[in-house]
Amino acid sequence: MTGKPMKLAGMFRTKLKVRLRERAAAETEVAYDMDLQMSGRLASLGDVMMKGTVTESSREFARNVQRLFAGAPGGTPG
Repeated sequence: MTGKPMKLAGMFRTKLKVRLRERAAAETEVAYDMDLQMSGRLASLGDVMMKGTVTESSREFARNVQRLFAGAPGGTPG
């Protein structure tokens, strides 16, 4: 995914790799790696602020995946 530069804000580029591994009959482990590159003012926001945003986005991603699979046949309600 690549963000378009907006005025002087800068831009970002990210690569996301997701791996699924069956742990049990109704249990799947989801692991992911993300490489994020930023430039301009986006890069100057600081590591601490970005880590907080990434952590919250990761939690949201996990909740959404859990909801998605809970509705699938054989899924576990969550």
